[in-house]
Amino acid sequence: MKLKKRTRYALCAAMEMVMNQPSVVTVARISRERGIPRSALAKVFQQLVHSGVAQGSRGMGGGYRLARDASEISILELIRIFEGAWIDDGGLGSDLLVDSARDGDEPLEEVLAEMDVYIQKRFHAVKLSSLVGKKRGG
Repeated sequence: MKLKKRTRYALCAAMEMVMNQPSVVTVARISRERGIPRSALAKVFQQLVHSGVAQGSRGMGGGYRLARDASEISILELIRIFEGAWIDDGGLGSDLLVDSARDGDEPLEEVLAEMDVYIQKRFHAVKLSSLVGKKRGG
């Protein structure tokens, strides 16, 4: 599975917000420390705010923080925000069977559909709080 760059940037941004709670994080700092282009990261934060995952504040001391507790935000939620319908409309199966649908592909489609369900359940089970805990403890 390959996630879009902005999805990976969003996951990094979300983890930074968790690790820096209750303080805010800034686009400039994350961009500098993680090597993410500022303009791309700014757009990611705008989308996180718009989706209700983050809150932004302007001015001196401004920045971004999570709008909800990190234990309530799943990786699946973030992926859905940035990957759009991909995760819900076919996922892996549609990627692997593009232009190759033939008679007899039903068993393969079944296996891929099962994998999509498994992956989505796993992503839903992994919360931001547990990811950051693994990073700090590992």
